[in-house]
Amino acid sequence: MRTRLGFIVVLLILSVAIVAPNADEVTIEAFFWAETLPISAALGIALLVGIVIGILLGRPWRRPRKKPAAKAASSTSAPSDASPDED
Repeated sequence: MRTRLGFIVVLLILSVAIVAPNADEVTIEAFFWAETLPISAALGIALLVGIVIGILLGRPWRRPRKKPAAKAASSTSAPSDASPDED
């Protein structure tokens, strides 16, 4: 847990160090929309979009694993010699 938190903190510090000094303005065009904003804002938006995509893509792998069924019934009953599949 600490390693993961440390990794996140280092990435955030690096991203702020890259985004902060870029104050020049840039025009971003998407389809029929155009917006002029500082490069730092564009990089910040791209960072946030990347974080959201990473969280969304990471969710399926965080599903709780199914625990194997407890064998309580087999430990209390006597073992049988014949299996149910045999004829």
